[in-house]
Order: sequence, then structure tokens, then C-alpha cells
Amino acid sequence: MILIIVSAVLLYITYNYIQDPIAIEICKSIAYSIITAALFTIIISIFERNHFEETLRTLLEKNLPFLDRLEKKGLEGFESGFPLKNDTYEENFIESEIVTVVMNDGKRFFANNIELFRKRFNQSYKTTRFILLDPDAADSISVLTRKMIMKEIIT
Repeated sequence: MILIIVSAVLLYITYNYIQDPIAIEICKSIAYSIITAALFTIIISIFERNHFEETLRTLLEKNLPFLDRLEKKGLEGFESGFPLKNDTYEENFIESEIVTVVMNDGKRFFANNIELFRKRFNQSYKTTRFILLDPDAADSISVLTRKMIMKEIIT
């Protein structure tokens, strides 16, 4: 963008202040070259950004298949009664084929539920995913909420 402005200023100066025809042609050539280079740079950066985003999305979908569902559904449940002392929660946590735990940090959660994790991890065929969110990240709230109303209440 700066290069386009520089070349526009150069063209303005060329047509309004320079009298020598050779200098005018040189300045016009330089200005047009700068404009062309700037436009190609912008176009290439747009294509690279789109390619990067597509590649990143493909990698995320391949390696984190639940991410799309998480973004669509948002927070499915929030329980204030940790550690998980309810028998239903314990059984679901241990026996579910796939468990995804989303949290800001897991220090107390792991310590408070160490026995549940031991029982679950003793079953090697089960899948357990952990997503640790950065609470300062702008997208943490959008991942954890389902609708704008909830987002407005939280923020």
C-alpha cells in the first residue's frame, strides 16, 4: 500500500513539476514499475494467505476432527461440582469411548480427579483429548459459547 502511495506521489510530481522530457519518462517508468510490483505483491500475499488458511484448516480437520463440532456446538455442559463425585459423571468419564476435556488449565482438575484418570488410562483403547485454552486469547470465549447472547453475558 505504501508503494502505491509513493508511486502516485512520484507521478504527481512528475506531471506537475518536472519539465525535462527524459526525466519525465524515467520517473513515469519508475512509478509504473513500483505500482506493478506493489499490486503483484498484494495479489501474491492474498493467494498465500488463502492457501495457508486452507492448509491450516485441512491439518486441523485431519488432526483435530472434533474442532469443527466444538466450534458449532460450543460449551455442552458446565459443572461446578468438581471433583467429579457424581456416580453418573464418573461412569461416563471412565467408560466413554472418546472424552474431550476443554479447560483453561488443568492443575486442580487433574489432582482432584487422579483416580478417575488412572481408571480411564488403564483402558488403552479409549481416546482422551485435552484442549487447554489461553484465557487471554480472543477466540477462547467464542469456542466456549454457543450464541451471541451468552458471549455478551460472559464478556
